[in-house]
Amino acid sequence: MEHTTLYLRFGTALFLGIMIGMQREYAAEENAKRLYTGIRTFSLLALIGCAAAMLSDLQSSALPFTASLLVVGGFLAINYFVSAEAGRAGLTTKTAALLTMLAGALAYWDQMALAV
Repeated sequence: MEHTTLYLRFGTALFLGIMIGMQREYAAEENAKRLYTGIRTFSLLALIGCAAAMLSDLQSSALPFTASLLVVGGFLAINYFVSAEAGRAGLTTKTAALLTMLAGALAYWDQMALAV
């Protein structure tokens, strides 16, 4: 794969992560809530999804992507249960985080329209 194609795919994933993170920060600011996830977190999640898809492609195996999805999903589940115990239950940010990771993977798999 050409370097420019790889840059485009990772750049698209990064852009999507930044845009989703900005929206989550804006929503938290409007509701005067304390924010734990924002631009940096969602950017990293999109890049993790893109990198995991690349590793799966290089190894011709779904294992790297599946493992990274399970690890991120596990962290999000733990975060949900800790937040719910503290009385701040909500799934919107956790769902957005998983979708951001999947959008990053879609960007690598050259499904730009679907990722966006």
